[in-house]
Amino acid sequence: MGEGDEERAQKQAIEPQKPTLLVCRLSLLAWQAPVLTLGSIHLSLMAAIGIWLWSNPSGFGTAIACDPSLAIAGSAVPFSSTALKICSLLVYSHILFPVLNLVFPFLPLPTYPIQSLPEL
Repeated sequence: MGEGDEERAQKQAIEPQKPTLLVCRLSLLAWQAPVLTLGSIHLSLMAAIGIWLWSNPSGFGTAIACDPSLAIAGSAVPFSSTALKICSLLVYSHILFPVLNLVFPFLPLPTYPIQSLPEL
């Protein structure tokens, strides 16, 4: 290893790494778009409650004599349906993670210029 290689290696070790584009955009969303940040947190909390509810729906409240149903695309689906439970858990599991529920759909939009980020 030559003298120039050692100097380059020391210089690279001393220089801080610049944040990636993903980190820059997430930082921009969090600090310059607080409504999106709060919306994402809200969706995550609601998803946690949904998972808690659908993991054991019979454990909430007292039992009733009838079997309530939900209209999905014009068809009645009973709340006791296993398919409804599985679909609900899948949807709520997707919404649970803040990165997936709100941030990813906004990442490709060019309306948030990266140049306006402060130096880190």
